[in-house]
Amino acid sequence: MPKVSILMASHNGEKFIRQSLDSIINQTFSDFELIVINDASSDKTAEILKEYAEKDSRICLYSNEKNEGLTVSLNIAFKHISDDSQLICRMDDDDICMPNRLELQTKYFLLHKETDVVGSNAFVIDDENRIIGERKVPAENDKIKAALPRYNPMIHSSVMVKRDVLEKAGGYNEKFRTSQDYELWFRLAADG
Repeated sequence: MPKVSILMASHNGEKFIRQSLDSIINQTFSDFELIVINDASSDKTAEILKEYAEKDSRICLYSNEKNEGLTVSLNIAFKHISDDSQLICRMDDDDICMPNRLELQTKYFLLHKETDVVGSNAFVIDDENRIIGERKVPAENDKIKAALPRYNPMIHSSVMVKRDVLEKAGGYNEKFRTSQDYELWFRLAADG
């Protein structure tokens, strides 16, 4: 199985970051590294991240001196991935993964070598982790491309992408402080 690098950035994420980290470290697929950027948090995020990094050697923690925003922080995280990582996974500090997310997505790449990016639908949860809705997105390449001009058809924190594809694209475009994923999907679609 290919090694996975998970990219996460957090700015003042103390409210939900423990749940997010727990959902990652308890995955059924364990050959991963989690690259976390503490984006100059002023709450207890840095302490929580340090606690987790000390308990789990798969967590690599870096800190920005000043708040850089998500786009820059993701590119910083990408620069720190291991040489042997082949797949890049995104995760937000306020999201929770299903326990077999990494396993299912990694297996999909093994079975579908032509695939560059995979994502999924997502449950919408409230502050008490109760499911209050579901966000469904297109599943086929042609439907994803057709939806691009109208809306963002991929949920960023559900995405896994081949490392070489993200490298070829030059990572995230730092001109976009927000919607960096949407802009990336347009570039990837243009490249086929």
